[in-house]
Amino acid sequence: MDKSSKNYIELTHDVRPKREKHWLSVFHQLTVPACLEDVHSVLEFGPGRGFLGAVLKYYGVEYFAADVVDHGAKPDFLCDIMSFPEDKTFDLVCAFQALEHNPPETYVLHLKKMAAASNKYVYISLPYYGRWLSLSLSVNLPKINRNFIKTFTLDRLPIKRPIEKYRESKTPYAHHWFEVGDKGFKKKDLIEHAEKAGLKITEMKHSHSFPYHIFILMEKV
Repeated sequence: MDKSSKNYIELTHDVRPKREKHWLSVFHQLTVPACLEDVHSVLEFGPGRGFLGAVLKYYGVEYFAADVVDHGAKPDFLCDIMSFPEDKTFDLVCAFQALEHNPPETYVLHLKKMAAASNKYVYISLPYYGRWLSLSLSVNLPKINRNFIKTFTLDRLPIKRPIEKYRESKTPYAHHWFEVGDKGFKKKDLIEHAEKAGLKITEMKHSHSFPYHIFILMEKV
């Protein structure tokens, strides 16, 4: 492959030096479906460049992807979340940095649809509109080898997003219609939204290296 080509540069976007802080977000995507003992099949909506699928397949997890277009990851299903076939289920259904590219009123509907396709888990990440302070200390001394990491977050005052402009856009998926921290999408609101979808949040965490991403693991009630 021509490494100077536009396609190759786009394909390797996430492993370029400027994306170093983002890389731990990929780790968080992987660690849950790879390490949960009762997850043997995974469906991902919006697979991006296909990192999750490549690694999960390496570990022997059965992986499927769905997307509205083929960006090169060769999705198994060409469809959006709401039109996904109702007769197919998987141990874990996930979507990372994807749901915010849809109108806010569709969030609970998308969670319900993902829950319907899941045998147990729904796992997502969303962008976080807020302030953060991440502290990290690594100690490597004789008989001591510890990492200490703590992240503090604080919601900003909500901003008004041009929703009506997004509705008229010819590229609606290019926009962030909402982010965690917006009105109606505070962290406490996410708990209520999950309950409306028949889900319970079992873990909510930020990526320490890049707290702009918040990860939410849910289980079916």
